[in-house]
Amino acid sequence: MKWNDARPSAIKKVLCGHRETVFPVTNNGQAPVLEVESLCVASPGFATGELVLELDDPASPRIAIPYSYMVRK
Repeated sequence: MKWNDARPSAIKKVLCGHRETVFPVTNNGQAPVLEVESLCVASPGFATGELVLELDDPASPRIAIPYSYMVRK
């Protein structure tokens, strides 16, 4: 994620469906890196959904990030 603003907003929370996730944010020198741990089902298959980011600035829109990946045994 890259911010275009001179003063970027901080990420307030990350939602995966109706659940709030744990997310450390680090900076690699070029852009903030968001690490989200996804809890998967015990059986193999496809996982799809959408992460929703809420920022500290109430005027900021929510940011939706779709995801899709395969869970292997």
